[in-house]
Amino acid sequence: RLVQEAVISEQDAERVNQGSLAWFLGTPLADKIRLAGGAYRREFAFIHSRPASDFDSAAVDVTEQRVLVRGIVDGVLPGANGMEIVDYKTDAITVRQLRDRAESYREQMRSYATAMQAIWEREVVRCHLVFLTGKEIVTLDAPV
Repeated sequence: RLVQEAVISEQDAERVNQGSLAWFLGTPLADKIRLAGGAYRREFAFIHSRPASDFDSAAVDVTEQRVLVRGIVDGVLPGANGMEIVDYKTDAITVRQLRDRAESYREQMRSYATAMQAIWEREVVRCHLVFLTGKEIVTLDAPV
C-alpha cells in the first residue's frame, strides 16, 4: 500500500523486514503510539547543550564549558505521567546478547532524555529500545 501511494519506493519496501514490522505493530507499545495519534512525534531532531562534566568526570566545570549534542529521537510519546522515548534498533544480535546491547545504549538514552526534558519541560519516565531483529522491547525506566 505504501508503495502504491508513493509514500516509499519499491526499493525501500524491499528493505523492510515485514515479519519484524508485523511483530511490533502487535505490541502494546505500538497500540500506545496509535492511540497518541498526532501527539506522537517521530524523528524529532534536536540540539541541546550539556556540561562537559557530563561526558568526562575529570572535566572541571569552572569555566562552565558545555558540549553541544545534536540528534534525532525516533519517537517521543507524551503521556499523562510524562514522556516516553521510543528508539528502534536493527542490531543483528541473538536473544542472549540483547540485554548487554540494551545496556550499551543507556548513555544514548540518557542524552536523549536529558534533551527532551529540557526542550519539552516534561519528565521522561522511560525509554523503550525496540529491537526489531530480536523482536523484543527493552524498557529503561527513568533514564536521567
